[in-house]
Amino acid sequence: MRQLRMIGLGSVLSVACAVAVAAAPMQPANLPPLAAASRITLPALDVSKALAEDFDEKRFGVARRFGLVASLKGVTLASGEWTQLADSSWLWRLQVEAPGAKAVDFSFSQYHLPHGATLSIRELNNKGSIGPFSDRDNRVYGELYTPLLEGNSVLLELRVPADRRDLVRLQLAGVTRAYRGAFGHEPSATAAKSGSCNVDSICPQGDPWRPQIASVAHYSFQSDAGGAFACTGQLTADASRSDNRLLTTANHCISTNDEARSMVIYWGYENPTCRTPGSAASGTRIPLTGNFRATQSGATLLGSHGESDFTLVRLDVSVPSSAQAIATGWDRRENIPPRTFTVHHPQGHEKR
Repeated sequence: MRQLRMIGLGSVLSVACAVAVAAAPMQPANLPPLAAASRITLPALDVSKALAEDFDEKRFGVARRFGLVASLKGVTLASGEWTQLADSSWLWRLQVEAPGAKAVDFSFSQYHLPHGATLSIRELNNKGSIGPFSDRDNRVYGELYTPLLEGNSVLLELRVPADRRDLVRLQLAGVTRAYRGAFGHEPSATAAKSGSCNVDSICPQGDPWRPQIASVAHYSFQSDAGGAFACTGQLTADASRSDNRLLTTANHCISTNDEARSMVIYWGYENPTCRTPGSAASGTRIPLTGNFRATQSGATLLGSHGESDFTLVRLDVSVPSSAQAIATGWDRRENIPPRTFTVHHPQGHEKR
């Protein structure tokens, strides 16, 4: 393995230079409208207040917050509406409205589906869907965190075989309401731009480092202090290459096991073309939708150290082959490299 030392993992908040969404699925015909009791409307976002808080706290070495998490504790299967379909299977639906949000994601404090059951989340204004989630997404600790979905009016749909409805365990914990442009360009008044002198990872300057670039991922997580944040991680191989689920990141991003569990990793979030460094286009964020290869969620904290700003986690599941990720190597030799370079997601933007 080639020795590589990468610095600046995690978030880079200084603007100076020195993370699948699919089309909405077909719905069963002749379904009645949801009853009012099966619709939840969250309080409107106070975007100005959130941005003011971010400005007051903005400093180097702090993860970039993009959303606020609204509690949905107590929202269970009893909160939604069951309908039996023509094939005798059951459909459960719950509508969630998040006024003012640019995008949403969901956290489940209880998630366990029997084989054959699927959960999909779709945006009602035809902005796409995420899922389906299934029994393959069951975790030992019984939680689930979903990728972001553009929009603020969503429908949760659970389909269960007729004889397995009683085996479902589903309870919501919260919904992230993104007040920044998590999936696209932000208004100039609120835009957080990465430095235009950053170089797109697809540019020729990255050609000697393609394996290392492929190891770097964008991810979101929920902080113990509240809110949803964006950071950078790096897939890392151990000495024996026996563990392909190790990810290194920054302590100022992930420092507790609860935060690690909430991680949602976006592989291959990068600009498809090379923009001229220093140009206006080079500092403009590209949409997340359509510009990443794969996602996965959940990790376990293995170690964290504040003074060196280092954290190591193990991903709950293996990296999907569609991610095209390659693990970088490391060793303990005290060989100081003659030069270093950084691959990161500045301001949570595409890989630079």
